Amino acid sequence: MPRRVVYSIECEDSSRPSSLVIFKELFNWGREHSPEGCLLRKEESSAVYRILDANINRLREGLRVIEEYARFAAVEENVSLELKSLRHSLRELEDAVGRDNLLNSRDTVTDPFSGEGRAEEFCRRGAVDVCIASFRRAQEAGRVLEEYIKVTTFPEVSNRAKAIRFALYDLEKRMIAGLRHDGRAQE
Repeated sequence: MPRRVVYSIECEDSSRPSSLVIFKELFNWGREHSPEGCLLRKEESSAVYRILDANINRLREGLRVIEEYARFAAVEENVSLELKSLRHSLRELEDAVGRDNLLNSRDTVTDPFSGEGRAEEFCRRGAVDVCIASFRRAQEAGRVLEEYIKVTTFPEVSNRAKAIRFALYDLEKRMIAGLRHDGRAQE
């Protein structure tokens, strides 16, 4: 039977509590209920930690780009504070995964996409497009984290990545709807 868990993202400024509350269905499943062979094999460890490292960084960077747009272009203080809280909450993921594991797996030299930018990155029509692309990038990184964390020895942490991803869906809807209402974003 599923049980309901509430994740609340709190802003650093306690006089301004976040309006963002995410309800997440959790199933009573965790490391002790994992079937044999479901957890990460030693030979896959480095690749999985490298994927986790890249996507925690990608998620953090995407959140920061959106946060800057919300703060300076959209002038949405509440959204900015919620994004900042989400970005700071990534530390929980890093701590659970292990910062040393992440850093030891990092290898930008052999990453085929660490060099020049890709053509599609240079097709933005304006700041709103940058913001929307960053929402997509952050949501995708959240999904990658959610899936790859499930094959580690701490699969229950994947729920945190999922909560962040769904918070981003909500924030994107609210923010882009507001921009469209103001005529700053195209349909």
